[in-house]
Amino acid sequence: VMAGTRAISKRGDDVQEVQRIVERIDAAAERGGRLTKRMLHFARREDTRTDLVNIREVLDSVTGLLGHTLGAGIRIVLDMPDSLPPAKGDRTEFETVVVNLVVNARDAMPNGSRTTSSAREEIIAVAGPSHAPGLEPGHFIRVAVSDHGTGMEPDILARVGEAFFTTKPPGKGTGLGLAMARGFAEHGGGALRIDSEVGRGTTVTIWLAIYARARDVETPPQPDSPT
Repeated sequence: VMAGTRAISKRGDDVQEVQRIVERIDAAAERGGRLTKRMLHFARREDTRTDLVNIREVLDSVTGLLGHTLGAGIRIVLDMPDSLPPAKGDRTEFETVVVNLVVNARDAMPNGSRTTSSAREEIIAVAGPSHAPGLEPGHFIRVAVSDHGTGMEPDILARVGEAFFTTKPPGKGTGLGLAMARGFAEHGGGALRIDSEVGRGTTVTIWLAIYARARDVETPPQPDSPT
């Protein structure tokens, strides 16, 4: 922004050039504002609401919307049962996580292909090698977003979950997407795992803890029968 204002001061007599500089300043300010909001949200996780998240509803809604914007060469597949118990978390943040994951999948497939968003209920008695490190036993919804894209080298895969680390060109990514997804899962008692192989694609799996009162929410108590 400062560089732009200095440029304007030197080219004040060139109206078209000043207009182009102003447009670039506006775009930079907008990007900075979005990044600042995401950084504040990432840093102040105690403000995140813990509520009921209808996983199926969110995946249906988000992927339905993105299906019209990802491009003709990208096909979105949904794979989940007709009903799932609600998970613990904030719906708006989960929507943001899903959008980031699906867009990342699209970016990894420049020639087009298929991305799959799946969800399953999973009860884990003992966490094993197929689960995320540090995942405690419990009752979860396992959400996975997979692509058939370029995949990642092991050294990139080891860092891709770090805050502000991105594989995208300058100006195309903040490096907060996967870090926020990990934080969202862990804040709700779950975890995140990333599996990737060069030339074969990437799968990001999130375990979200089942809401403890799910049964009470789904089946309200019936009034006592008259005696």
